[in-house]
Amino acid sequence: MKRESKLDVLWNNAGVSRPPLGSVSRQGFEFMMATNCLGPLLFTQLLLLCLKTTAKASSPGSVRVVWTSSQYVDLQSPKGGIIMSEVKTATKDKAKSYGASKIGNWFWGSEMARKVGQHGIVSIIQNPGNLKTNLMRHAKWMYSTVYPILHMAKMGAFTELFAGLSPEISMEHNRGYVIPWGRIHDAPRKDLLVSLKSVEEGGNGRAEEFWNWCEKQIAKYK
Repeated sequence: MKRESKLDVLWNNAGVSRPPLGSVSRQGFEFMMATNCLGPLLFTQLLLLCLKTTAKASSPGSVRVVWTSSQYVDLQSPKGGIIMSEVKTATKDKAKSYGASKIGNWFWGSEMARKVGQHGIVSIIQNPGNLKTNLMRHAKWMYSTVYPILHMAKMGAFTELFAGLSPEISMEHNRGYVIPWGRIHDAPRKDLLVSLKSVEEGGNGRAEEFWNWCEKQIAKYK
């Protein structure tokens, strides 16, 4: 950022799935939570000032933060999306850990919208699709099973580009959800919608609780 003063779109799309059991980050966090959640959140926080500065000189909704979730959230995440006790003490169930990290991205997209929407920044979540990438390199048996329903990796790029650049997206889509290959869609599961809402909005505040926990974990690295 010493060389750049403008950032129009931040795509958070780093991810890992089903690493060897017991894998942790250098800081000691469960590896999927660290890579898919804590890292992107810290990265976004470090770039937030630049995003806000850019938004001041841009049309509302053109500056965006894009979070990468997954269809896995709809199919496999537990009721309510995240069980906080299991986030704090990593489970041995890799499928559950992956699901938690992906709903975490969704939670962040929603919470970030609350915090930066007044600056004209759109925070939006996208599911890039089922793709032929190396994401499941640690679960080759699963990859071979689902291979017939996977699409070329470039198709996922279409979804991400739509979320970040499409003129169809405006401030009214803050906290929105984009599905393959560039369509705006309502969150399908009612229990997730309840978790996305604060207690004051009639929800259970779980997204906010997860955000606050993550903020504490990354605070010393800012």
